Amino acid sequence: MQTFTSESLANLLNEDLALELRAVVQNINHIGTASNSRSNQPARDALHERINFVVELTSQITRMGCTPITHISPPHVGRTRKNALIEDLSLEKILLSRYVKRRQQAQNLDSETGLPGIVEHRIDEVSHNISRLETAMSHDSDAN
Repeated sequence: MQTFTSESLANLLNEDLALELRAVVQNINHIGTASNSRSNQPARDALHERINFVVELTSQITRMGCTPITHISPPHVGRTRKNALIEDLSLEKILLSRYVKRRQQAQNLDSETGLPGIVEHRIDEVSHNISRLETAMSHDSDAN
C-alpha cells in the first residue's frame, strides 16, 4: 500500500486548482453570454467565491512546498443557457466529489495547515452552487 504524503496531497490539490480555474473561465463565459444579467447575480456571487478560493488554494499549495499549476484544460462553453447550466452543474459535481475525498485525505495527514477546514468550507460553497444550478434548471424546464 502506497503511503499518502503531503506532496501527493499537494499534487491532487493542483489538479483541483486546474478544475477551479477552468470553472472560472467557464463561469465568466456563461455569465457574459446570458441574456438576463440581473438573474445572474447568484452566479456572479459564486464566481467571486470561486476566485477567492482559487487564491486560497494557490497559497495552500505553495505552503505545502509545491508549485501551483499554471495551465488549465479548455472550458466547456454552452451555446444555450440549458447547456451552460448542464456543463456548470457537471463540473460542480466533479469538484464536490473531489473535495469530499480531499477533506478525508487532509484529515488523515493530520497537518496543521488548516486544510480540512478550508476544504469543508469549499464543500459547503460547491453544494450551494449545485443547489442553485439545479433550481435554475428546474425553472428553465418549467418555463418550456
